[in-house]
Amino acid sequence: MWWTVELSRCAHHCLNRGSCWGTSHSQPSCRCHAPFKGRYCEIEEVYNEWWFWTVIGLVGFLLIILPIIMFLFLRSQKKKGLKSGPDFL
Repeated sequence: MWWTVELSRCAHHCLNRGSCWGTSHSQPSCRCHAPFKGRYCEIEEVYNEWWFWTVIGLVGFLLIILPIIMFLFLRSQKKKGLKSGPDFL
């Protein structure tokens, strides 16, 4: 009886996420399609690559820090009384 309940639950949760398999001697489980994982394909892996988060972190860091550095640099130049551009003459 438990096998029928587990099999129906497996088939319900594996729908469109994987295939349900099992025999009468073993507890059924799901063979999940990417990017799903877990016993019933209930966990979705989204952007779990280290390089993705590294790039996001670097871009975010630059977008936040670069304007602050530019502001501080221009403010220090203004206090010194220097021109904002190079003097070629």
